[in-house]
Amino acid sequence: MSSESVEFWAFLLVAIIVTLAIIHIFRGRSYREEALLLRETLYRSNYSVALLQLDGRIIFWNHAIANLTGQPAIQVLGHRIAEISPFSEDHPLIRIFSSLHKQPFSQPLTFRTQIQRVNPARLSPVIVNLTRFSIVHTGNDMILLALDDISEAEELRDRLQKALSEAESSVRKMTELDKLKSEFLAICGHELKTPLVSITGYLDLIASDKLGPTTQKQQNALAISLRNASRLNAILSQLLDFARMEAGKMRFEFTAQRISGLLEEIIGTVYPMASSKGLRITLEAPTDLAFAYFDAPLLHRVILNLIDNAIKFTPQGGEITIRAWEEQGRIHVAISDSGIGIPQEKLGHVTEAFYQIDGSNTRKTGGLGLGLAIAEKILSGHGTRLNIDSRPDSGTKVSFSLKRAVRTASGKFEAMTHEPFRVII
Repeated sequence: MSSESVEFWAFLLVAIIVTLAIIHIFRGRSYREEALLLRETLYRSNYSVALLQLDGRIIFWNHAIANLTGQPAIQVLGHRIAEISPFSEDHPLIRIFSSLHKQPFSQPLTFRTQIQRVNPARLSPVIVNLTRFSIVHTGNDMILLALDDISEAEELRDRLQKALSEAESSVRKMTELDKLKSEFLAICGHELKTPLVSITGYLDLIASDKLGPTTQKQQNALAISLRNASRLNAILSQLLDFARMEAGKMRFEFTAQRISGLLEEIIGTVYPMASSKGLRITLEAPTDLAFAYFDAPLLHRVILNLIDNAIKFTPQGGEITIRAWEEQGRIHVAISDSGIGIPQEKLGHVTEAFYQIDGSNTRKTGGLGLGLAIAEKILSGHGTRLNIDSRPDSGTKVSFSLKRAVRTASGKFEAMTHEPFRVII
């Protein structure tokens, strides 16, 4: 090999060595920079973190754990964890640490305890996490201690529990008041109805001239008295029925019937009142409409109330349409009018007991505001509900549906299943 070749290879070897040395120097600097960056990040972290040797000696203590314990890093580094004021020898953290640092544990250990804070001076609940790991280069084991202050979470939980307890107490009181209200209505209605029967009986007797002749003026006064006594009797009946429903004493007798016949009967009842306002009532219901399960007297009351409302709130010359049809195994009934409608903000309240859309003393229509509340409860007992669609000055549509009656092979109707129906409400 020539001298030039030896010099070339010697130069190349030196260059490689120098390059490797430079790479090693810069790599070492990079590792140190990364270590310092990581240390600074952990120190400034909002999570309370400390690094301990197996004997409990502290080698890292970030600012968050310093704030939590009231012990700055300069005062704790190099000391054992049991020597720090928030942690005495009998503290749960120390006891658990002492029992575990002598034996390996592969999974992080998490538990709840409390520590004494310095500023402000109070006990703070914390979640403790102890994680044991090995340093790759040295093979030494270390323990990472992390504390999570859950004071705010537990205070929020306590406030929520208190609020829940207060809400439950309010519900119990409301239930008791509701029960008292129902009992009061039942007693009041019954006690008022008894003398009313006697009053009405004597008014009828006087009007019949059986107690002596009466003048025309007296007859007119008696007619007004009887009319108002009848109105009072209807109001008391509503109160008693509502009280029975609230107490769960309303019973249903379901039979398979055609709804079309019931609708014709009710229209015949309200026709004079509708005619006096010049209202046109239209019935759209096939005479051969399928049978449905319902309690005829109670459903009669519901439909009569709905049509009566339509007549009350439909101006002179308006229209009321009553439809009945079958769809998807149910018999549907809808009552539509061209009346004044219901404001959207009040639509969700009209089935509430004693609710009046016009609550003023000068309202044009009377009543207790129980009609739709009773109708809703009766329909609920039929396994259905009242649907109301309305817009101011655009009329109102109310509807509900009933279970279609099913015939057996012998031609008889099956007994109505009570699943989804409630026999008592």
